[in-house]
Amino acid sequence: MNEDHDASRLKRWAQSAPMDMWVTTPASQGSARPRLVIADDDPVVQSVLGMALSREFELVGVAGDGEEAVEVVRDSQPHAALVDIAMPRGGGPRAVRGIVDAAPDTAIVLLSGQWSRLVNELIDAGAIGFRRKGIAPHALAEALIESIRIHTAERRESMWALLGWDATALNHSQRDRWRRDEARTGVPASEIRASRGDN
Repeated sequence: MNEDHDASRLKRWAQSAPMDMWVTTPASQGSARPRLVIADDDPVVQSVLGMALSREFELVGVAGDGEEAVEVVRDSQPHAALVDIAMPRGGGPRAVRGIVDAAPDTAIVLLSGQWSRLVNELIDAGAIGFRRKGIAPHALAEALIESIRIHTAERRESMWALLGWDATALNHSQRDRWRRDEARTGVPASEIRASRGDN
């Protein structure tokens, strides 16, 4: 019961806190913390996530829809973007495709209530990971940091291929892909295989 009281107090406080309180300017990039953009159409979620992740990340922008997410990421070039799938103006699909084009070095982590085929499509389109809403803040921070690391490694791998270097050691079997997807998303490999129709 005490946790419910604390949660409702936090929610009331987050609703009253100005969002600018959590956003730092890109000019303050002297910080060693990775830069993050949060895209969610719920201002309470924006505030709570901003507050919960402020110790590990420098929050450089927030967006309330898919189009705005692309603009904010284009302008701030963050290390990571945490993107809600269901938002107005194109939502997650518009945000992911636009961010991949505007800021290819940004790791995109999807946030949604459940795993779906849309999550698969967005990971195929360039998102690096997925987490369910309600994840503990420390676990979300760890997932974002790991997603940045994985995205950076995958960008290097694709650069090696462009340069014509032999990257056969980096070639992954289907099983390795399932395991990698499981590590990225926190969703069991069997659920990923079933949603993709893989056997």
